Order: sequence, then C-alpha cells, then structure tokens
Amino acid sequence: MQKNTIKFNGKVIKNYHAHTTFNNLYQETNKTIFRELSKSDLMKIQDILSAELRIQIGERGGNEKHQHK
Repeated sequence: MQKNTIKFNGKVIKNYHAHTTFNNLYQETNKTIFRELSKSDLMKIQDILSAELRIQIGERGGNEKHQHK
C-alpha cells in the first residue's frame, strides 16, 4: 500500500491507495479474463480488495475524470 501526502487549502491530506496485479489469462484457453468482466464485476473486486486491505473507497461518480490540481 502506498501513501501520498498533498496539501489542499492549507490542510495536509493523506491519500492511501493500493495497486494490484492480476493474471489476465485463462490457463486452458489463453484468452483474456477481463474482456468478460462488466463494470459491476470490477466494482465488486474493488469492494473485496478494499475490505481485505482495510482501506476506504472514495465516492463513486459517473464518467467524470478526476480533477488533479
């Protein structure tokens, strides 16, 4: 798990986050797994990982991009 620290409006904000790596192939067919996963499936994976790592997920939005300043 990583921690970035940023200042926003004079306050220090800690941004804890994690990166994951997946094996993306079925062993038997050598076809990719992620093509078959829906957005809902990926959200469920994110929920499971956040629970196991005990980190909070930010608010889920629409298709907006994050605004970095």
